[in-house]
Amino acid sequence: MAEFNRVLRIEKGTAEIIERPMPTPVSGFVLVKQHIAPICIEHRAYETGFREWYEDEEHFGHEGVGEITAVGDGVTEFSEGDRVVIFQGWA
Repeated sequence: MAEFNRVLRIEKGTAEIIERPMPTPVSGFVLVKQHIAPICIEHRAYETGFREWYEDEEHFGHEGVGEITAVGDGVTEFSEGDRVVIFQGWA
């Protein structure tokens, strides 16, 4: 697995691709490599800086399609390699 994760950071009036350390899943969570990561209203964040309650500058969007690359302790219903859909809310 890669050491770094490339992400798009959008703030009012700016957008840039940055690198962050690759996260590891905590207990009860999985890490998903997103293959499709739509952001419904990115223009709003760029123009006004406003975000939804579940977003911050490093965790934008609430939908996606991808593959599980790591599994945290206690996760039994998913395995590495499973393809998943991430839906709005607390995934």
